[in-house]
Order: sequence, then structure tokens, then C-alpha cells
Amino acid sequence: VRAVLEALGARTETSSTAFATGVVPPSYGKGGGGTVVHVRPGATGRNDGSDWFHAYDCSLHSAFQYLDSARTNLWFAGETNILNVAPLTFSPARATALYGGFVGTENSPAERHPGSVTVVDGAAIYTPLTVSTDKAVAIDGFAFAHGESRGFFKNYAGDLKLVNCRFEFNGQYHTSGGVEGRGAYLQG
Repeated sequence: VRAVLEALGARTETSSTAFATGVVPPSYGKGGGGTVVHVRPGATGRNDGSDWFHAYDCSLHSAFQYLDSARTNLWFAGETNILNVAPLTFSPARATALYGGFVGTENSPAERHPGSVTVVDGAAIYTPLTVSTDKAVAIDGFAFAHGESRGFFKNYAGDLKLVNCRFEFNGQYHTSGGVEGRGAYLQG
């Protein structure tokens, strides 16, 4: 450590060595780069979404607001059950990708544990997620459960790519297929 002190025309320089001890959190310095908004419940960093350590500590509901023209990918850490207490509609203005099932230490979606998903639960009251856009949307690593009549809904034109997603216990008697789309091309 080098310190320079200047006061009333006098200059003093001093230097010394400092050591830090402790454990670096496993999430420190990890993440997908500048195009990704990172969300990790319990994150304690700067809360700017720039990496897993500085991820937003917010709900999936709130996370959508942080996507913009530069950051078009949302990575959500945790195999948590996201219980919808209100309808959840996502209306991106540009092509977007949503990835779930992260632990919060990965640098790419390929590093996630196989089969790991983030559960979005409709509480048998709501459709767990509605996507309302004519832009392309990719969704990877989510499970949509307990939807009132379906697990997922997409309206308007625009490609929809579902990868590593599950649809569980949707519909009044848990018998519905889980996905409904109007004007969308379903891929995956």
C-alpha cells in the first residue's frame, strides 16, 4: 500500500505491505459477462447484477425491469420455488433469454447441474408466467407448476424456444398440457 499526503505545499510519501485474510465467496468474479443480468436471492454485493457476487437480490418479478438494450439475458440462481402472489407477465422490447437453475458460481449455462431448474409456481391461482411480445424469447432451466389452467402462456408472433423446462401439476385437475401460445412459433 502506498499513500501520498499533500498539505500546505509539503508532500509526504509512505509505503507498507498489507495482507488480507479470509475466504473469497465462491460467487466472487463469476458470471456471464456484460450482456447478463444476474439475480441471486441473498446476494450481498453492489446489487447491480453485473456478476453472481454483485447480483440483484430480488424476485423474478422485479428482475425483468433490469433487462435493457445491452443486457438481454437474465440468469436466475437457485432451485427455489418462486411463488406467484400476483400475475407475472413479461413483455420484453427485444429478443431475450431467461435462464434458471443456476447455483450462482457458473460462468456459462453449460456449467449448471444437469436437470437443475428454478420453479415458478402459480399457486393454483395464476398462470406461472405469461410472455407478451412479438420478439424472440428463449427460456431454459425453469419448471412451471400449479398453473390455474396452464403452466405457461405466450401471445403474439415471435419465436419461443423452451429448453430444459418442465410443466408440472397445471390445470384444475393437474391434467393440462402446460403450454399455450397464440401466434408464436414453438421451438424446443
